Amino acid sequence: AEVDLLELCGLLIFAGRDNDRFARTLRMLAEAGLPHDLLAGPDVSQRFPSFRLTETQHAFFARENGFLRADRVLETLRNRAGTHGAVRRDGCRVESIEKLDSGLRVTTDQGTIDTAGVVITAGAWLDRLAGDLGWDLEVTREEKIYLPVNDPTRVSPDVFPCFCEYDTSNYGFPSLDGRTIKVAADHTGRRVDPDSVDRDVTAE
Repeated sequence: AEVDLLELCGLLIFAGRDNDRFARTLRMLAEAGLPHDLLAGPDVSQRFPSFRLTETQHAFFARENGFLRADRVLETLRNRAGTHGAVRRDGCRVESIEKLDSGLRVTTDQGTIDTAGVVITAGAWLDRLAGDLGWDLEVTREEKIYLPVNDPTRVSPDVFPCFCEYDTSNYGFPSLDGRTIKVAADHTGRRVDPDSVDRDVTAE
């Protein structure tokens, strides 16, 4: 069955007029030939009424952007992999990956697996499983917050795009449930060890 995975609600980027990241992004969009509309700050609210920008800001809207419904993507991937014979091992911790004469050996807390190849999607643990790549990864704790909305009609994907404010790196998404919007700050968290990170949300 077909599953709706991608929502192309567009992306609104805004910043002060002297923001270098904004200028670089505009150049990359132009070089790639991707459609985008440049907007003066005060004009943004005419197109997207929930946003209020000032004379000292400007923005661009990229209509071919949006967001993936990550939970549906993962479940679809699991289901389709299963139809092709994949075996899931939930809660199985990979401890190491070693080269063999003919392939690789994956050592887990539930035994070993000898295979021709692997795809590593270990997130914060990537440098521990692929240390030979020589990456010096900095793992940080990034908090996502869901804020209640007063009027769901103003923040639905058809009128409210994904957004990012480049001066602060705050970003967010339209409402998917009609009750909340998800917002966060990009790359602002403190450095942590993924095995011992404090996952409690503080008042701060």
